[in-house]
Amino acid sequence: MSAGTSRKIDWPTFLSTSDLVWEILPDDWSRGAFAGNGVLGTMAYVDKGVMAWELGRVDVVDRQNSAYPMIASPRLPIGFLRWQGCPAPSGDLRLDLWNAEVRGEVSSGSATRAKMRSWVHAALPLIGIEVERGGCEGQFEIDPAEAKTAGPRNPKRTTEVRLNPTVEQFVQGARKYAVQTLANGGAYATVSQTIDSAAKRVVFVTIQVGKTKDEAITLANRALAHAQRTGFDSLTRSHQAWWHGYYPSSFVALPDARLESFYWIQMYKLASATRPHGAVIDTVGPWYHTTPWPGLWWNLNVQLTYWPSYTANRLLLAESLLNAFKAHK
Repeated sequence: MSAGTSRKIDWPTFLSTSDLVWEILPDDWSRGAFAGNGVLGTMAYVDKGVMAWELGRVDVVDRQNSAYPMIASPRLPIGFLRWQGCPAPSGDLRLDLWNAEVRGEVSSGSATRAKMRSWVHAALPLIGIEVERGGCEGQFEIDPAEAKTAGPRNPKRTTEVRLNPTVEQFVQGARKYAVQTLANGGAYATVSQTIDSAAKRVVFVTIQVGKTKDEAITLANRALAHAQRTGFDSLTRSHQAWWHGYYPSSFVALPDARLESFYWIQMYKLASATRPHGAVIDTVGPWYHTTPWPGLWWNLNVQLTYWPSYTANRLLLAESLLNAFKAHK
């Protein structure tokens, strides 16, 4: 920013020109509306005829402890949160960069259009979805994926890979659980809770990793209890406060509106993908999807991902990479 440039920037208005907008609901992961906090990530799109949020967490890995890096500790799929009961949806979405939320209107058949908004909280292991009552309400269901990597395999080494147990699904009160124990130790739990009021339906989701399944469940219950006590509106305010402090730490305006929009979307993506004391950004970040490369490859994948942290003066976010160097020197 030059000395003659005004610092009085209307950030909500300025960033709104760079928002991603879908006039038709996206129907593929590669076109989805993404949100993340460096640990959890969601990709919102229509899958199997319903609105869905594909779920990811960067430390959900299969700890195979193999001597072969292509097999050891690959990322694992978690699955989806599906908006069941509202088939073949139509509508629109907007990725609001300034507030770091995905919002829009979704309808199903002749049902009244329902306003929806969702976020991955900036600082807490929580996903929040709010739907206005009156349209197609349906139910939000966890659809877990098989805990099996799609990574590269050498037929001579397949005996090293131990299959994981089947996921356990159950309901306790208002919470729905999908708990995955891993063959080589550890577990993770995906848990949702729906809270209804006269005007709105709120769904909170958390994904927790533990040394045992009981530990993962305890952490999940603790996160959801905090969400219930705090409430969606208060969590939204603290979430937005983090992002409102993030963007103004640097400023760029470009004469080419398309390039300027691309730049700010990358700034949103960078902060969605990592945190200073988080994991190194791998080939998919917090947005897991089936890939033959479900992990961290020390080639241009890492180098290109972190370049913006220096050119955009977001040095704090680059600490996730530098801390990894120090830890594994």
